Amino acid sequence: MKPILKTILFVSFLTILSVGVFPVAAQIGTVNGRDLGIAGGAASNRCNLGAYIMAFINIGLAFISILAVIFIVYAGIKLITARGDEKEAETAKMTILYAVIGLIIIGLAAALVNTVLAGINGGAIFPCN
Repeated sequence: MKPILKTILFVSFLTILSVGVFPVAAQIGTVNGRDLGIAGGAASNRCNLGAYIMAFINIGLAFISILAVIFIVYAGIKLITARGDEKEAETAKMTILYAVIGLIIIGLAAALVNTVLAGINGGAIFPCN
C-alpha cells in the first residue's frame, strides 16, 4: 500500500473516532459548577436572544474553521504529491497560506463577537446562568 494512502486512511480513521465525542459533549449540563443549560435543564428557560445569537454565530465560526482545516489538509496532500511540479506546489502553498490567514481572521471574529455579545448580555459569557 502506498504511504500516502496509509496516511489518508490513518487521518480518516482518527477523524471518525473523534466524531464520537460530540454526542457526549451535547449532553453536558454543568461545567465547573455552572449550569450551562445545554442538557435542557431549568436554566435553558432563562436564556435571552443574545445567548441564541452567540451560539448561532459560534457554531457558524466553528463550521468555517473546520472547513479551513480541511483546506489545509487538502493543500498539504497536494503539496506532497506535487512531484516536482513547481506550479502545483506553489498553488498548494498559497492555499495553505490563505487557509491559515482565514483561521486567524475567524479567531479574531470569534473573539470580537463574543466580547460584544457578552457586553450586551451584561458581561455574562454564559448568559443562561
